[in-house]
Amino acid sequence: MHPDFGSFAGYGIPVNVVPGSQPTRKVRFQYASESNPGPYPIPKQPRIEAGSDRHLLIVDRGSCKLYELFNA
Repeated sequence: MHPDFGSFAGYGIPVNVVPGSQPTRKVRFQYASESNPGPYPIPKQPRIEAGSDRHLLIVDRGSCKLYELFNA
């Protein structure tokens, strides 16, 4: 994981930490072969990176897995 910290609010990529019991959701990708198959433990109101890339980072505490979605 590459830390992307800044000195002002709104900079960097927020990380969503979810429990192992988090319900999962299916996601469709433009290039599915470039992504790991889901489903993904996306919370109801995820924190998404501001700006053009709109990364969504999720850490599943139950399985110790990191999920990264681009352009969420």
